[in-house]
Amino acid sequence: MHQKSLIKLFFILIFYYLQGITASKPKHEERLSRAILEFGDDSIQTALARGEYSLIYFYMDGCKYCGEFEQEFNFLSMLYNDKAIKSPKFQVLKTNGKKNPRLNQLFKIQMYPSLRLLNRETKEIIHYNKADRNIESLIEFINEKVEGVEPNFDNVETNVCYITSEDSLSTLIHNGKDTIIAFIADYFRDWSDHNYPSHFYQKLSLEEDYNLEFAIVDIEHPNVNSIIAKFRISNFPSIIYIDREGRIRTLQTLSQNHLTNDRLEENQVINFINDKSSGEGYENLKDLQTTIDSQDFTYDGFKQQKMYGFNFGKHEALSENIDINNEYDELMNELNL
Repeated sequence: MHQKSLIKLFFILIFYYLQGITASKPKHEERLSRAILEFGDDSIQTALARGEYSLIYFYMDGCKYCGEFEQEFNFLSMLYNDKAIKSPKFQVLKTNGKKNPRLNQLFKIQMYPSLRLLNRETKEIIHYNKADRNIESLIEFINEKVEGVEPNFDNVETNVCYITSEDSLSTLIHNGKDTIIAFIADYFRDWSDHNYPSHFYQKLSLEEDYNLEFAIVDIEHPNVNSIIAKFRISNFPSIIYIDREGRIRTLQTLSQNHLTNDRLEENQVINFINDKSSGEGYENLKDLQTTIDSQDFTYDGFKQQKMYGFNFGKHEALSENIDINNEYDELMNELNL
């Protein structure tokens, strides 16, 4: 084979190899790469000239609080950034403060993470001084300082269905696919950010390896009590898996482990999805209801759930007037501690 042909073949193989890498790149990372705008000392003028207003996030490697803020920033970038628009009114940027000393000096950065809003026309620099750096506070700050700018929630792709009624549940489980449903609330430590693109459940829903419908029931929604009762769920967070034949598996729906029943982590969910023998299995909904109804414990599905566990299934009700110390003693007695 001629040398030119070999070179051509080499580049063809490289091209298809790179295409394969791109094709296998998770959708979540693709969405992030389209939204994240990072710049440094070598591109200050170009980056800041692009938008009338720039909200700049200064971070440093190894910063614990920067790591905690990262998912908020990613979500914010998805809501406001669009690389297709050459001259937006508002943009969200990030820069590594330690690696870009000129930017650090220009914006007088003394701690990380820090946020600065730049008005390009007036050169005014506004410090973000709110105590909270959650997405709600950030959007509120932007609305206060920049007129005519709204977050675009259409930019945030999700494959997670939020079930809020019996009708939406019925539509979901009769679409010919297996379905996994998480019963959660915002106050559970593994699920406080369940609506963020960076949450593990959102990312799992976008993986092509899982031919599943992913759904969430927010147990604080006023219209879901009948759904909770239908599946006889008395512990949260918990999940159920319904296959296309109507067979059901459950995980932690009846858990009475007072020390761990407020946790439902990523590895537990992944193992539950992949291991078809895990959890409690039932032939159908009627089998689930009959089996659970025949068990010797009190169904607590409609009772007010305490934050972070202590969702009892089999116990005598404690007095409403009991003080916290006596309640703790009662709990220790029940646990034989």
